[in-house]
Amino acid sequence: MIKLGENLYKNNVREIIFVHGTAVGNDPLDIFNSPVFSNPLTEEGSKLLKAISDMSLGFDLPDFLHIDLIDKTKDIIKLAIDNTLGDVGNFSPEYVRKFGEAIGHGICEGNSPFVWSSGNTHSARLEGTVRLAEMLAQSIKNKKILTKDRILLIGHSHAGQLFALLTIFLQGSNVADKLSAIINEKGWDDQFNKNLESIKDVFLDFVTMGTPVRYRWGQYSKFRLLPIINHRSNSRLDLKAIYNVEDGDYVQQWGTEGTNLPNIDVNEKNLSDILQNAGFDLSVALSNAAKSASKYPIDRQEAQFQNGIKVVENCLLDYGDKRPENNNDPLYCVQKVFGHGIYTTEEKMQFNTEIIVESFYSDE
Repeated sequence: MIKLGENLYKNNVREIIFVHGTAVGNDPLDIFNSPVFSNPLTEEGSKLLKAISDMSLGFDLPDFLHIDLIDKTKDIIKLAIDNTLGDVGNFSPEYVRKFGEAIGHGICEGNSPFVWSSGNTHSARLEGTVRLAEMLAQSIKNKKILTKDRILLIGHSHAGQLFALLTIFLQGSNVADKLSAIINEKGWDDQFNKNLESIKDVFLDFVTMGTPVRYRWGQYSKFRLLPIINHRSNSRLDLKAIYNVEDGDYVQQWGTEGTNLPNIDVNEKNLSDILQNAGFDLSVALSNAAKSASKYPIDRQEAQFQNGIKVVENCLLDYGDKRPENNNDPLYCVQKVFGHGIYTTEEKMQFNTEIIVESFYSDE
């Protein structure tokens, strides 16, 4: 790993940020992003949380103990998820710590994985993008990252949607303007545009792992994309194949358009229209599932720019998590998250890094 770290440093990689996907963040059900708790009803939401906590305890807590109650609750949720899942389908703090120590050169040392709500909604991903831009701008400032330098972002699952949204903002377009209007309405970050300007000073290398194809990418000149997918054959709606994880990452194909969670936020419908991507829509989701049930297995979709042109070819790799012979554990496919959990495991750390270096930095 130290030689791989030398290659990264030689090629001006000065920061590496790991971003988890859906359902493993600090608000998986997107509760705290709902109208009850979010702007402009923060005060009412806080009152509700106070009432719930007082009721559960059987007595009233002093007001000062309710300060930052939402943030503390989110921290507890994320800690519980990390303790339960570890590194399966989740970039754990321990994983990032070991990675930083292994590659050296101070590129990732002392870092923690970027944490966002992980809600399976458009609005959760949009807010996650705002927070990611804030973290990037702060990192550029703190590490004194220069215009010739690169930041490597490695994202699992729907983290790739945050990356796609970020490129839309960096490009600047009618779509970006409409999304910015929602950000302003929500009051998520009054420094967002300033953060974007800071990010434009550096180059961004995006690696997505098992990201379902949902949002289109901005035609922004200072980024590269490496979409890695655990793949053995084109996925079929075949229960035996799924049970044995024969085809690779099934979730990457299941997490398609229409599979968001239901959400009462009126902005969800607006976001579906702006992004031209259905949120919660069973008819669209079932239509996509029907394609997998056809006689001929469907190909893996590929990321596209806003104009419909392919960004880059998928990097299809066999991560070797097919059910071994003589393994009769009925929960094996669940433990492997149907081929979706293997990317983030410590055992694949060097494998992933070798692929990234070979794809992005070997010829530089």
